[in-house]
Amino acid sequence: MRRAAKRDANEAELVRALEAVGAMVVRLSGTGVPDLLVCRQGVLTLIEVKNRQGRNRATAAQDRRSAQGWPVVVVRDVATALGAVGVFYSSNEAATGATEVKPGLFVSTRSSSVFQVPR
Repeated sequence: MRRAAKRDANEAELVRALEAVGAMVVRLSGTGVPDLLVCRQGVLTLIEVKNRQGRNRATAAQDRRSAQGWPVVVVRDVATALGAVGVFYSSNEAATGATEVKPGLFVSTRSSSVFQVPR
């Protein structure tokens, strides 16, 4: 019997943030397969989730897929994950009308901007 693949500890947080900006996220598994297939505004993005510590690169199999035209984005944090799908961080917006994707990090419901509220 095959055991379930081990998921990175920060993956759930990244998935919640991606879904908060309207992305559809599919968790993938298999040898040499990226962790997430993300679709936002009709654009597909392959994401390899890495813990905050450790190797910061895709596997050799993922590198081969990138060379064939299937680029894999290596992501460790929410800001990078959102940037991979075209949502960029802005520190000068007010939190009015925003969705909190993690403590202190908000996504504007008026635009695709992400901003952090100082504590």
